[in-house]
Amino acid sequence: MPQISITQLFEENREKLGLTWKSGTEGGDKKLIHETVSQTNQGLIGHLNFIHHNWIQVLSKVEADHLNQLDSKSLEDNIQRLAESGMSGMGVMITGESGVGKSELALELVSRGHGLVADDVVELNRIAPETLEGHCPEILRDFLEVRGLGMLNIRIIFGETAVRRRKNLNLIVHLKKASSSDFNALERLPMENVNENIMGLSIRKVIIHVAAGRNLAVLVEAAVRNYVLQLRGINSTKDFLERHEQEMENKES
Repeated sequence: MPQISITQLFEENREKLGLTWKSGTEGGDKKLIHETVSQTNQGLIGHLNFIHHNWIQVLSKVEADHLNQLDSKSLEDNIQRLAESGMSGMGVMITGESGVGKSELALELVSRGHGLVADDVVELNRIAPETLEGHCPEILRDFLEVRGLGMLNIRIIFGETAVRRRKNLNLIVHLKKASSSDFNALERLPMENVNENIMGLSIRKVIIHVAAGRNLAVLVEAAVRNYVLQLRGINSTKDFLERHEQEMENKES
């Protein structure tokens, strides 16, 4: 069962984040356990950090001041609205050669409730030691070009929630055209992760081969969910192989 102690979490990030332990050191042995965290319905969220995949919310003085300025009804309404939004805080950049279907995939994802940051050009800034933030150039904001349809104003067509001003980059999904032979030769159970270096940071990368009959939107959503599980210490492929190996050992004994 994936778990980490408060002390371990602090020590592993102290130098990188410049952390100082002011009080509560006696609770350092307490464990953050995956099942306990994933089942809890508690937690406050600041106006600057929303929901992150690691389930740990950081409230600095700025976020605390913001919460303290809200009346009880506004605070309750905002947290309830955020809880019901289904937002996961995962930013995905879709790449691939021209004509592979990136814009059509983006349109499908928007229609399924996801948000568009930018089409064609994404500007990236390194806003923290391990954080890249993507945003859209002003001239392209709200627009998505789809072959045969032209320029679509996503904000007007789908509403305010269909676009995002900016988003942290967490995952790259690369679309690749594949012939039948290439598709059949794909590794069924890849064990090695693929990463791409951007501005000195290693970003997880998933390669999806485009072929007739494949639902790319579903595959992208599954890739994101699987990556979230990996961040929590759950590796489905590894778990399956271990189960298979254990079954083989049981049959041999």
